[in-house]
Amino acid sequence: GLISIVGKSGSGKTTLANIISFLDCDYEGSIYLDGKKISSLSKKEKNDFRDKNIGVVFQNYHLIENENVLYNVSLPLLIKGIKKEIAYEKARKLLKYISFPEYLYDEKVKNLSGGEKQRVSILRALIKEPRLIIADEPTGALDKMNSRVVLNLLKKISDKILIIIISHDRELVKKYSDRIIELKNGRLLDDEKKSFNKTKLSFLPLEKKEQKVESWTWRFSKNILQTNKIKNIVFFCVFTICFILTNTMFSLISGMNKTKMNEPRRILNYTNFNISQKVTVPIEGTSFSLIKTSRLTNEQLNKYEIVYPDLVFEPVLNALFITENFLYLDKEQITISPLFSPVYSFDKKYLNADLFSYRLKEQFPSGIIINNPLFEILKKTVGKHALTKEYELRFSRDIVFYTTDDSIPEVVDKFVFIKKYKILGVVEEFSFMNEPQIYFSYQQMLNDLIEYILVNISNYSDRKITVVDYINECSSNDEMTSYSHHAFYLKNIDFPHYEIILRKLKNDSQIEIESLALNRKEAFVSLLEATHTAVDVLFAFVIIGALVIVGAIAYSSYVLNQKQNAILLSLGANKYHIFKIYSSITFVLLLLSFSLVKITDSLFMNFINFLIAKFLGIKEAVLDGSATLTSNKTFDNIAILVIGIFLVFIVSIIPLFFKKISLIEELKSDA
Repeated sequence: GLISIVGKSGSGKTTLANIISFLDCDYEGSIYLDGKKISSLSKKEKNDFRDKNIGVVFQNYHLIENENVLYNVSLPLLIKGIKKEIAYEKARKLLKYISFPEYLYDEKVKNLSGGEKQRVSILRALIKEPRLIIADEPTGALDKMNSRVVLNLLKKISDKILIIIISHDRELVKKYSDRIIELKNGRLLDDEKKSFNKTKLSFLPLEKKEQKVESWTWRFSKNILQTNKIKNIVFFCVFTICFILTNTMFSLISGMNKTKMNEPRRILNYTNFNISQKVTVPIEGTSFSLIKTSRLTNEQLNKYEIVYPDLVFEPVLNALFITENFLYLDKEQITISPLFSPVYSFDKKYLNADLFSYRLKEQFPSGIIINNPLFEILKKTVGKHALTKEYELRFSRDIVFYTTDDSIPEVVDKFVFIKKYKILGVVEEFSFMNEPQIYFSYQQMLNDLIEYILVNISNYSDRKITVVDYINECSSNDEMTSYSHHAFYLKNIDFPHYEIILRKLKNDSQIEIESLALNRKEAFVSLLEATHTAVDVLFAFVIIGALVIVGAIAYSSYVLNQKQNAILLSLGANKYHIFKIYSSITFVLLLLSFSLVKITDSLFMNFINFLIAKFLGIKEAVLDGSATLTSNKTFDNIAILVIGIFLVFIVSIIPLFFKKISLIEELKSDA
């Protein structure tokens, strides 16, 4: 039969229809439908009851505008899990039954006329064989001709199914109605009943067992992917940045440990250091005292030689080499003041062969080794043949011997060192905080200095005194001693053991240790740790920010498609289906960004390591692409992806389960 509920605008007819169709559950009083009290049903039971028993025809059609006619009509069956082929066959039968033009089956709904859209809407409500169809103002937006077509169709269907029409025009629906209920101000004004037509309409049987076929959700996901391009690009970029930072963080943790251990050892004289003692000198007349450094006594040296048999202690010669711009080529001064540092010997067992980017094969009685920064300077000042030249080192200073003779309080000798050296090799060292540097063989330098006799001091002392003798015999606090001894560690490859020794010596409050290599390492480690902390903080901010952005975009996407979501829910879809539509989008973008990061992972790591190497002058990769949290890289990747999916899905699901407006309000929205 066909029942018409009529009344003027505001009479409550649409509200009653929405309550009967379970689209509006906010009311007072009790409603019974087929003997069931509506208010006693749970939300899920209400949705299930509407899905199985009620079809709704909306005044504004509420069709999926970007889909074709056939898909719109069959959509309720697809939502129920019916196979696409069966659903489409059913839709074609119904379209043919009402003589709907076949050439429009594949036409997008947005291109149809109002009458055509309303007929599609009616067939969509009819296709799942409901017991009741509620049509809200089905002719409200149509002209008279299309209104009659629609009402004739509804009348024809009413032979099989109960039809309730909501209309403001009693005269229009009177001809087609078996019963007319008139409302005014929310109350029953009139109830006119007629006889019912018993003619029945034949329908195609549906499969009793619903199948879990949900490919229809992917179709909506794909459409949203194609229409919301800017938001999806933002999604993709956010995911990519998160995966890159996650990779970077894990790679940095592993790579940093290796870099901290290996890079600072790339210094030719890494195992050399200076050692001195701390001497406390009280300040007369005060409670304060000064702490000075002086050279170790012979007793202290003997003790340390016993405790540390791998260490060799030698006098420091630095006081002899304090001249600036001491490097000459063909009697022309090269304006540069590199560090002049000792290596115990140029014997290969004391040198790290891996550091050499250039090394002479010929053996020379004496020579120097330079580091790469100095080599680059020489190439600019001397030219491409800089390594084949012979360079002259010139140092000079006054050496003053203070006597106890008042008539001759001091004796002065002029120390002048001039010697030519060949460059034996170039070392490519750890260049963080590194300066141009010349390395000399300490053993060879001692031999070279033997010939330098301090004539005036020797004459005064009545014995031959070389410059080396003089430094050895100086008092511990004499400036010529540099207030320290060189300590050479002879096992050049045993770095961990060497560092243990150095830290033990540093723990002695009476000892002062000066190691340029160790200072550089500690500064480098501090920089890496600060970088690590910064990356951790950045990672936390980015993850939180990403979740906020993803949540905001997910919510905006939901709001943008709010009406479409409401239409799907009114047709029998549930929140899981809606969630699946949006989660599929998220999953695709997440998977694409994860794949991109993994494909380009090696290139990205190499590029970042290249930039870091350029900036810090290191060879060891700070980012270790082989780093794993567990022993299985594949498991790590899967774990990261799963965690990412979980977090994003949690954020994406929030708009669906915490929306504040009702389904009927969503259907009225313009989104």
